[in-house]
Amino acid sequence: MKLKILFLLFFIFFLNNNLFCFQEKSNNSTYDSLSKKASELGRLKENKKAVLLVKKLLHLAKLNNNNTQIATSHYRLGLYYGRSNLKDSSYYSYNNAIKFYLLEKDSIGLAKALLNKAILESDFGDYTNSDISGIKGLKYLNGTSKLLMTSIYNCLAINSKKQKLFTEAIYNYKKALFYNTSHRFEISIKNNISIVYKELKDYSKSILMLENLLKDSITNQKTKAKVIDNLAYSKWLYNSNGYCFKRFFISRIH
Repeated sequence: MKLKILFLLFFIFFLNNNLFCFQEKSNNSTYDSLSKKASELGRLKENKKAVLLVKKLLHLAKLNNNNTQIATSHYRLGLYYGRSNLKDSSYYSYNNAIKFYLLEKDSIGLAKALLNKAILESDFGDYTNSDISGIKGLKYLNGTSKLLMTSIYNCLAINSKKQKLFTEAIYNYKKALFYNTSHRFEISIKNNISIVYKELKDYSKSILMLENLLKDSITNQKTKAKVIDNLAYSKWLYNSNGYCFKRFFISRIH
């Protein structure tokens, strides 16, 4: 009789354990499937629909008791809320992502969430906390991701520029350039540095940087027009009496 009871208990335990494993696999499979759908919605800029789907992902992640999935879901909510211009919700989500990335000791995840948090804080005009978030992100990265390092230093440069700390802004922009690997972003950073030189009334450096940019191959016409406009304005400020806008633009067109 005792043997039958022991066998029955073992059978129940075995059945429950297998059911649990099956449920876990099923949840993970559903999570992966929904995750792909959310990514597709994000790609199509269907951000409100993506938010609803990622909320389901977050629920599944909690059922799975998977901190990596929970962190990623919070991060993606921050991303899609931000794209929907729901900045408070985006900020809240990034903070939650940071908590779970910390638990998982995910330095890249932490840096990404801290970068986006820093950008939001900058948008809110909270430059001090934006700098703190950005610097924390740099410490977690420790030079491991050039893309993220570039973006964080660019954010720090924008904060400095908005506070009229122009020397500091140039330093941060140059650090962003040091880590940058994108030609398109290089043009943007150099254009911004030239604007800061203009604010410092160092027009010769501003002009030289912009002229060098125009010697480079700028394929995006809007970007090229912006550089030409900045160059024209810097030259006018440098010598407003002797400089002719019309002559400048004609020479650039031809």
